[in-house]
Amino acid sequence: MPKRRNRTFANGELLPLVGEHERAGLSRAIDIAKAIMTDKRMDMEDADLVKRIRWSVTDARRRAAARGV
Repeated sequence: MPKRRNRTFANGELLPLVGEHERAGLSRAIDIAKAIMTDKRMDMEDADLVKRIRWSVTDARRRAAARGV
């Protein structure tokens, strides 16, 4: 059975954070991910965590665009 990770964000938490940082002028997923990590006091030195958060930001943006948000 695959290892299950703890959830990083609660249901519906990520998309508003992404939108907040986009309105603040950030456009690249990595910049938004780093800003969110700073807000939530996550470990910026953990390269795997940065990569997962960046992927989550990209995925949230893709899902929002598909819904027309």
